[in-house]
Amino acid sequence: MPAEHEQQSASGLSRRQLLTRGAIAGGLVWAAPVIRSTAAYATTVNGTERPCTNFFMVVINPAGKAHPAPGNTQASSVPPKIRQWFRDNPDVPVEFPAVPPLLTQTGQDAWAVLLPEVTGPNAAGRQCRMVLGWARKGRSFKEGYIDPNPAIAVDVGRRLIFPCPPREDNANSPSGTGQISSDGDASGGITSDGAPSRTVTSDGSPSVDQQTGPGRCIDAVYLIYCCPR
Repeated sequence: MPAEHEQQSASGLSRRQLLTRGAIAGGLVWAAPVIRSTAAYATTVNGTERPCTNFFMVVINPAGKAHPAPGNTQASSVPPKIRQWFRDNPDVPVEFPAVPPLLTQTGQDAWAVLLPEVTGPNAAGRQCRMVLGWARKGRSFKEGYIDPNPAIAVDVGRRLIFPCPPREDNANSPSGTGQISSDGDASGGITSDGAPSRTVTSDGSPSVDQQTGPGRCIDAVYLIYCCPR
């Protein structure tokens, strides 16, 4: 059997499908590993998307304000994996976007961020995509991921979930893991149907208690993403 073909079980499901179903049944979200070198964005599996040529970074605060990359990308406040990416890609220019990603939802356990939408000819093949994203709370970090099941079709590949990092004083507690179930429900935080436990205001800013109160489980989101021309 060719190496690229997966073994089939008696039920006709591949090993990957069985693992995926088992993970979902156990309340986990399984996703293929993300390759984060710039070369990985030259082509995609189906070959329909254009290469990424423009790389951007934003730092989003609890008020929903997007800031440029820190002047010192190796500062201790920057998530370690973000620091590593900059060391691995010193020649890749990273800019601040004219239209930054939008903080759309916040909650007790996670935030949701939406990448800018690309319109026009062949828009589906020119959408921006996440390279790397991490949430920070104090000195604790948690990696973000692409929403596997957004409620709106145009948000596919653009809606990003950032689980809250574990609390520094309670890092080993299950309540501080910031995990989200397979349907996107962050234990009362953000659900896949778009209903957050704590909503943002009409201008896109989180409510006051999320900015200054106990609901602010993230200090900042560090996001690197890329877009084709």
